[in-house]
Amino acid sequence: MSASEPVGAWAPGVREARPHPGGPAPESEPATGPVITVAVTCVEDGQSHAVPDTELTGPSACSGFYRAVCGHVVSAAPMVAPEGEPCRQCLEARQAANRSRRGRRRGLRLLRG
Repeated sequence: MSASEPVGAWAPGVREARPHPGGPAPESEPATGPVITVAVTCVEDGQSHAVPDTELTGPSACSGFYRAVCGHVVSAAPMVAPEGEPCRQCLEARQAANRSRRGRRRGLRLLRG
């Protein structure tokens, strides 16, 4: 999984479960649609997880803990560390999102004639 690659909509419950100091998630965050992710290796499980870029730039950005698209809370390894094995659940979320996007595109082509 490469950095800055859309993986689709948020996994069920991920957006709502994200930690937001001082209140709920900002309204400007997408509830659906493409999510741009960055591969972040977790020191706890050694796996590389797909973390939404909004996690890395949001209010809790300096905490070192980020929620991946699979729902795992990633304790970030130093960014100079080698990337770990890809998380299977993150890969499955990416594949499901890609299938969903392809299906929507096909439907649009059929409607256009």
